Amino acid sequence: MLPTRKQLPHGVPTWVDPDDLWFVTICCQRPCSTILTRYEVSRGIRASLSQAQAEGRLYVRLCTLMPDHLHLIAQWNRSKGMRHEVAQLKRWWARHLGISWQRDFFDHRLRSRKEFEEKAKYVRMNPVRAGLVERPEDWPHTWNG
Repeated sequence: MLPTRKQLPHGVPTWVDPDDLWFVTICCQRPCSTILTRYEVSRGIRASLSQAQAEGRLYVRLCTLMPDHLHLIAQWNRSKGMRHEVAQLKRWWARHLGISWQRDFFDHRLRSRKEFEEKAKYVRMNPVRAGLVERPEDWPHTWNG
């Protein structure tokens, strides 16, 4: 019998500044998948995030697509909430781009400029650490909002 997976509490307390940035990681269901770095999928994710931003649902500061997961640093519109918006994006990506996602996602509120800079460096260096490129600027699946 498999252990029961906990539901992660992604509710943002009302005392948290709505302008705070959040670091979010979303993983594909199959860890060995390379779907996110396929040109049409990468382009579709970028376009959908741009659309969500144009609609005021979120503001993307930095995004990196890895073969089987994505890292996102963003501000979220408080009226719908981060949990709702991530679920909506994942549903759209699954339906239109054929991505099978793991249930849930990881998030961490960035509490300072220093913490933002550390996470941004982590996100940019992810393809280098994975041996996919030698320099972060060579990775075609990273963009600023």
